[in-house]
Amino acid sequence: MEKLSKIAALIARNASKDGFHATPIERVTLARSSTVTMPMPSVYRPQLCLVAQGGKEVMLGDRVFTYAPGRYGVVTYDLPATGHVVEATPDKPYLCLYLDFDPVMLGDLAQRVPPPPGTPFLPIGKTVSEAGSSLLDAVLRLLRLLDDPAALPVLGPLAEQEILYRLLAGPDGARMRHITSSQGRVAQVGRAIAWIGQNFRERFS
Repeated sequence: MEKLSKIAALIARNASKDGFHATPIERVTLARSSTVTMPMPSVYRPQLCLVAQGGKEVMLGDRVFTYAPGRYGVVTYDLPATGHVVEATPDKPYLCLYLDFDPVMLGDLAQRVPPPPGTPFLPIGKTVSEAGSSLLDAVLRLLRLLDDPAALPVLGPLAEQEILYRLLAGPDGARMRHITSSQGRVAQVGRAIAWIGQNFRERFS
């Protein structure tokens, strides 16, 4: 897919070495790996994860989420899981974009975007889906701003809002809306996990 190839090229150019790379876009991180990796436990934040090249797996309990090029994952609360890169070579590295969700921006959009019909909320903190053309367009617009720093402060938030809009209007819409509910079950679980993580660090510091 041409759009996905352009996204991969932009990620590769702005993440020239293996590892995680912060960007001038506040909530965007780029990842690159030229080799497969061992499973690594971590806590995933509420975010979008779009794989542009290569592949990875994330294990959550007895469930395995498989990412291939053009597939994206949505995490709706702080979630302990184990992930690893399963497809990568030096010539064709694993390339991925992470966008942390801004709860204020998301909450504002959730009030203005009608929920998609026929998509009941399912109480699971992570999903993986195929990225549609409109979502890829929005991601591409956001990444292109890395080459236009003068426009980034003005157009960056608009591109980020468009990405959130596509998610809210799509099959993950009900799940995305639950991020903004402080009384929702996922929010309660997220607070509990955050408390465990904080107390774990304090105990061993």
